[in-house]
Amino acid sequence: MLIVRVIEVNENILKDVYQKRNEWSHKGDYGRLLVIGGSKYYTGAPFLVAMAAMRAGVDIITIAAPQKVASIIASFSPNIIVRGFGDSTFSIKNVNSIAKLSRQFDAIVIGNGIGMGSETKGFVKEFLKINKRPCVIDGDALKFLDIEEIRLNAKYMLMPHANEFYELCKEKVKNNVSDRIGKVKKIAKIINAIIVLKGHVDVISDGKRVAINKTGNAFMTKAGTGDVLAGIAGSMLARGIDTFNAACASCHLCGKAGDKAAKKLKDSLLATDVIDNIPSVLSEAMNPRY
Repeated sequence: MLIVRVIEVNENILKDVYQKRNEWSHKGDYGRLLVIGGSKYYTGAPFLVAMAAMRAGVDIITIAAPQKVASIIASFSPNIIVRGFGDSTFSIKNVNSIAKLSRQFDAIVIGNGIGMGSETKGFVKEFLKINKRPCVIDGDALKFLDIEEIRLNAKYMLMPHANEFYELCKEKVKNNVSDRIGKVKKIAKIINAIIVLKGHVDVISDGKRVAINKTGNAFMTKAGTGDVLAGIAGSMLARGIDTFNAACASCHLCGKAGDKAAKKLKDSLLATDVIDNIPSVLSEAMNPRY
């Protein structure tokens, strides 16, 4: 029987990721992140990604969204830049223009609220074929991946929950950490990318290493909390953190922020409450170094 060494993530990961900033830093030194997502019925998802990434420390955020929803997303906050492409959804016609835009950024998050149309599927698959940037694949984009044909690399991070994991690889996972560890490690090795299987205990693997994260709670089943996690992860990739450590740190930070929010709000917790608690988690982890 093969024994798998499992790392349990703790707050020390945040101390490793968040180093003291150089006093002579300039705008953009701590990352530029491109978020590709949004559709007619899901204008909030890419916005949650963007705001979580900003709270997690990235310097510059741009959302690439379908033209017909870009102005709606832009109205949510003056802190983000929104660029519109195509019409009401993405299509394969938008691949080259968005790929050109992406070269201005350090990392990408794709899939949140992007929709399930056939044209969107074509866009996602073609974009991922040519993308060279570290990338979080989440939300609807996960449903477009075919494990038999995708060829990713260690700079890619997939963030499925149990149902999305099954759709990706036809592997059902039990509510059992040991079962999840074995299956996540196996699939991560096959696709040569990082997988974060979200759950009561998050399981993270690059096909060789395995880590688990135990922060987070049952009140975080609310819609949008997965978008928050994707944004935090994207922020860390944009800051130059290696993909495995970024996955571990983002799970810990998101879960800890959710724990703080749930302590006061319980069933009333919203995804935006998790975002609002990111600063206090970072402040506690960093003091007195910051």
